[in-house]
Amino acid sequence: MQCREFREISESYISDELLVETNHQVNHHLEHCSGCRLDFRSRRELRHRVNVAGRNAAAYQIDPVFSRTLEERLRDEALRSKLWSPTWFKFRFLVPAMASLLLVIGFSAVYLTNNNGGMGINANTFLTAGLTDLVHAASGTHKECALDKLDRWEAMAETDYPRKAEFTENILEPLKAKYSGDMEMLSVHDCIFEGKRFTHVVVRNGSNVLSVLFDKSDILSAKSETPVGPIMSEADEGLQVAGFANDTQPVFVVSDLPETDNLSIARTISYSLGKKS
Repeated sequence: MQCREFREISESYISDELLVETNHQVNHHLEHCSGCRLDFRSRRELRHRVNVAGRNAAAYQIDPVFSRTLEERLRDEALRSKLWSPTWFKFRFLVPAMASLLLVIGFSAVYLTNNNGGMGINANTFLTAGLTDLVHAASGTHKECALDKLDRWEAMAETDYPRKAEFTENILEPLKAKYSGDMEMLSVHDCIFEGKRFTHVVVRNGSNVLSVLFDKSDILSAKSETPVGPIMSEADEGLQVAGFANDTQPVFVVSDLPETDNLSIARTISYSLGKKS
């Protein structure tokens, strides 16, 4: 190996990046060339000083508090793993059984709550009992009674019909306060659709007409522990139907508004009725 060749690969030699055979050639050359030995020693010393300066630079120092905290957390985590791993391995086979037991307890609690000892369906959960016939009846009532007979209700809007004051306070005023002062209640009356009886409140806001329907079938025989129940939402024949339980009575809000708007109106009404209970 010539001195020129050594100088070309000396940095790779210092970094231990050469093949074993090439390393032997470099070692042999250094044994017989004092000039390359001196050059090699100088290069190695310079690299060492650069490495030390980099390690000791303030910008590259690890915060001692962070270092100590990290060390303590790693130690605690290692100890925790040693403590829990055998126990978890022993008991992990019980997880399916425990999960099944929790499900049984949960379903039992729901069943007892919903049925009140066999006396009837709880008003807060009636909407989960599959009463799709009421949803369809509510949307049908809106079409047949509110929309098809809209001219009649517009003509009667200014008359003093029964229960007008009651539903103005409980339905119209809360809606006007939250959404629009232009809302008007056109009618409150009782009607029947496919054998289902409702107290029907017809409300108009501009070009939108909505129905608030109070079911009168006594399908809920158990009194709810809370004034109102959860609100559900279903689509039926192009209409949005939102429903909830007020005391023992199902209440439905039906319109052709977007689902979020119809649900918002139902939520406002449910809150108002809940305060009156």
